[in-house]
Amino acid sequence: YIRVSTEKQVNEGISLDAQESKIRAWAALNDSEIVDICRDEGISGAKDNREGLKKALKLTTEHKAALVVYSLSRLSRSTRLTCEIGDKLDKAGADLGSISEKIDTTTAAGKMVFRVLAAMAEFERDQISERTKLALNHKKANGEKTGGDVPFGWNADDSGKLIENDTEQHIISLIFDAWGRGN
Repeated sequence: YIRVSTEKQVNEGISLDAQESKIRAWAALNDSEIVDICRDEGISGAKDNREGLKKALKLTTEHKAALVVYSLSRLSRSTRLTCEIGDKLDKAGADLGSISEKIDTTTAAGKMVFRVLAAMAEFERDQISERTKLALNHKKANGEKTGGDVPFGWNADDSGKLIENDTEQHIISLIFDAWGRGN
């Protein structure tokens, strides 16, 4: 199973191709047959409604095979969901393998490491979210553009600094005046 979170990663294709290459190399090294490579492109690992993941879980449990991922962070960014996936595979007599973390859930130690790393993946997601919010708040406080489009009433200079657009600001003023009068 391979996954990337952003459209940029999907369009560049590097991360998906790299993950698939590592999984194929793992399979060859372990004399394992690949049933399918299931993909989720541009979907957060915190979501559990991923079609590629659903297909991978179905195939893995039907074949009592191993679900192999490049890294647990590609499987999920939620401790709860990661542990649920691990439990589902265990109950079906299937296994989970993570190439980066060298996880093997057929042992008690492997299961413990799996659960700790699942929590770490969620922690990493939370840290990324905190840093992104901090950076966006900093840009807003400094009057800088924070997204793709410049808001109505503003222009952006080459550095991304927002500058009032007098014509559009006048239109905004007229709208608020009309709203204040109940029009």
